[in-house]
Amino acid sequence: MVPRPVRGGGVLDYTLTLRDAGTRAAELRLPDAVDVIGTSDPGCTEVARGGAASGSGRVVRCSFSGGSRPRSVHILGIVRPGASGVLRATARLAGRSERVARDGTAEVGVPVTPGTDVAVRLVTPRKGRPGNVVPVRATVTDRGPRPARRVTLSVGAQGAVVVRMAGAHCRVLRRARPGWYIRCLLGRLRPGHARTVTAYLRRGRGRATLAASAGHDLGDTGPADDAAAVTLR
Repeated sequence: MVPRPVRGGGVLDYTLTLRDAGTRAAELRLPDAVDVIGTSDPGCTEVARGGAASGSGRVVRCSFSGGSRPRSVHILGIVRPGASGVLRATARLAGRSERVARDGTAEVGVPVTPGTDVAVRLVTPRKGRPGNVVPVRATVTDRGPRPARRVTLSVGAQGAVVVRMAGAHCRVLRRARPGWYIRCLLGRLRPGHARTVTAYLRRGRGRATLAASAGHDLGDTGPADDAAAVTLR
């Protein structure tokens, strides 16, 4: 496996290959910043930290059937948003043969692409009558510590007609009753800077909702604030 940089929130696919015919089990110790989300084989289970060799991180133990041919399993992990540096995973065979003692371990390190925190905030007028055009302002802020490039704002509106968008280059992705789906290109944001996009909505007589989320080329270190929603009554 050739390690490629991964972003916070990204998925890592570890391939564990066993070539020792006399060994029936192997363990993969993942770094603290990686959570296990699935395996390709039912013989793989996550074990308690104390159930394997000493050290930190999650441990997945895989049992293999006999045979002389190499056997492989895939272990999927998701990288936590605040991860940084190099994520090192270690595999070891479980057995007593001389071969296990000689070459029974392997390690791989995956560098994490540095991320930043991009936040979305929505502001609506306090009042608005059905049929009137209501402005909803979406402000996207780079809270740092790094510049975000290729920043996008995805907007979804339900129960209202989007009359126009202002403040960025926006394109309607899909329009179908009762929803509108729009994407806006915001370009590059420096830490501490913001862009505001205004969606002008014509409300119906019922309740209308608008949701917005931001995306960019880096991993987001604070994903809890990269989306927001408001309800117009």
